[in-house]
Amino acid sequence: MIEPVSVETAPPFEVTSFDNKTCTLQDLKGETILMEFWSPDERFSGKVRAWVEYIVSKYGDRLTVLSVMIRPDKSVYEEYLKNHKLSSLAVRSTDDLKKIYSPDTATPAFYVIDKTGTIRFKGPGITVIEVVDKLVEKIL
Repeated sequence: MIEPVSVETAPPFEVTSFDNKTCTLQDLKGETILMEFWSPDERFSGKVRAWVEYIVSKYGDRLTVLSVMIRPDKSVYEEYLKNHKLSSLAVRSTDDLKKIYSPDTATPAFYVIDKTGTIRFKGPGITVIEVVDKLVEKIL
């Protein structure tokens, strides 16, 4: 059985998508959130993206997936989309968001926030993928 890794309340955040729509933690109140910090040029980007696409398809509208691009350059994002599927909500990272959630410089880094706004998991690296999947399944 997977137990919560953390019991801390998720700090408020505001993110902006690449089509300039703003989203806050308050907007997502009552939803389960997977927040993924990623970079299109990370070493395991292909494997991570495939896994995130799987998660989006598996949980559908029961889970909100925020893909936080650590390099918020729109041209890099658009170039990435030419050859890759991205079904999650892609948002720009900001210095404030990095300070709030303190993601390691290594990507990917994952956060699972439950419907009550509690961080149930946080961890970096591709090796946490299965743990995140099982935890999300348990929470939903």
